[in-house]
Amino acid sequence: MKKTDFNLLIESVQEADLIHKGLEKPSRSFDFSEEQNGGLKIYINVKSHKTGVGTRGAGELFRGELIDLYNRNPQSITLDFEGISIIGSGFADELIGKLITKIGLFEFFNVFHLKNMNLYTKLVLQRSVVQRMYVEWYANPETKKETPS
Repeated sequence: MKKTDFNLLIESVQEADLIHKGLEKPSRSFDFSEEQNGGLKIYINVKSHKTGVGTRGAGELFRGELIDLYNRNPQSITLDFEGISIIGSGFADELIGKLITKIGLFEFFNVFHLKNMNLYTKLVLQRSVVQRMYVEWYANPETKKETPS
């Protein structure tokens, strides 16, 4: 698949999802590049993403887009938080916390790279991920895991 074909595929998936949810089409916040070894690298300017970073719903929509991108087996996906002073805790939980529970912590950090996060954004994100892990591992009886002795 050529780079331009891939861009068109991503745009059509985003548009269909937004139409389904009754939202506007996002601005151009994704950049794609192919490495010489054939690996796809994806760069996402989070600030330019149309959904914003303040609500749980925005995080859910963004996570859906990231999962679609992740399912295309990229070498890396960089989320650049340049220019964002703070994110909502619901957004952080939906975007990163639930993504980590879906694909796993180590796989997340093998593929996803978080860049240019200020202290406040890091703190909100860290707290949201810790709370999500607690819910997934200890508080939810359906997913309660055994802890090693």
